[in-house]
Amino acid sequence: MTLTVVLTPFYGNGCSSAPPPPPEPPKEEKMVMHEKSDGPTVEYDLGSIDPNVAKERFDRLKDGWNACYMEAQQKNEALSGKITFTIRTHKDGSVKWAFVTHTDLGDRTVERCVIDSVKATNFGPPMDAKEGEIKEKTYGWEIDGDDGRPADMGIESAVRPAIEKARGRLKECQSKAGAQGTFEATIYVAPKGKPKSIGIAVSDPTGDGAIDCIVGVLSKLTYVNKSSYTTKVTVDLP
Repeated sequence: MTLTVVLTPFYGNGCSSAPPPPPEPPKEEKMVMHEKSDGPTVEYDLGSIDPNVAKERFDRLKDGWNACYMEAQQKNEALSGKITFTIRTHKDGSVKWAFVTHTDLGDRTVERCVIDSVKATNFGPPMDAKEGEIKEKTYGWEIDGDDGRPADMGIESAVRPAIEKARGRLKECQSKAGAQGTFEATIYVAPKGKPKSIGIAVSDPTGDGAIDCIVGVLSKLTYVNKSSYTTKVTVDLP
């Protein structure tokens, strides 16, 4: 079984007034000249995290990610996919924000396991910059164990009616969190329509605070699956 994590830069807009404490919107890259005894140096507002440091940090984290994934797969044998997330760090290397920007894995527990561990990691000072980001990179590894049967491909019309009926509750989740941007859900639907696991991706850091509430709403809905095996559907949320 392969679980792939993809790391991408963030180019969206943060919200400066919504709780939880919102990140500042990304800034255009600027140069700042600092005079030193040995001559001027250049520092950018936004730069790269050292890729060697990043790899070492992710190598430390992957055993924990694997454990979270294997535990979740015991509950959903069809679980597989890719998580894409972004990281922005402060000048001291601590994480300013990290959030899932796309996932077809479809399991909030695993996605939160990955993101929470990333948030707790220090990636070292960014290279010649006030803030750091991970440039686009794929980081994948093989999970020990036999491959399970993947979920059958579902269709949006199998989940859309139930989601539309819950539109008001979903909007309330977003409003309470001060969430901006768009939301994307991946839902595994068991035969007879009960959800087996759900994952959420967001386009803006402020959306992270609404995810658990949204998953709670979606987990209580009944969808359509007339087959004898689990189906999987990725859909934009209203």
